[in-house]
Amino acid sequence: MGFVVITNNTMLKDKYDGEFDVLYHNVSLREIFVIVRDKVHAGHEILTHPMSGSVKPNETPFKTVFITKEKGKLNMDSVSLIEGAIATCDKFVNRDIDYGSKTEDFQLIDLSLAESALASLRAF
Repeated sequence: MGFVVITNNTMLKDKYDGEFDVLYHNVSLREIFVIVRDKVHAGHEILTHPMSGSVKPNETPFKTVFITKEKGKLNMDSVSLIEGAIATCDKFVNRDIDYGSKTEDFQLIDLSLAESALASLRAF
């Protein structure tokens, strides 16, 4: 079983595109969660928690989520995880936060979280 990466982090895309399947989208954090939700509804399973690293949706604009490459039956645990992540996103009313000069720092944090999961996922 392989994996696919869904991200809005250009730093991750630039580093790993070509090494494995990276689906990059230039969208908001919430929209990344919606894309993952659509993949889950199509039969993919979430391999990394969408809210990994205890980073709240209002604390970073970047997120990377690993899902299975193959589709299977609808996985209710994955549905619950991604719906919970979207609901948490929606709790934060101010979605127009200016991250300014910290953008690269937030990308690096997301990249670091993704790389910590990557070691165990490479076995897939």
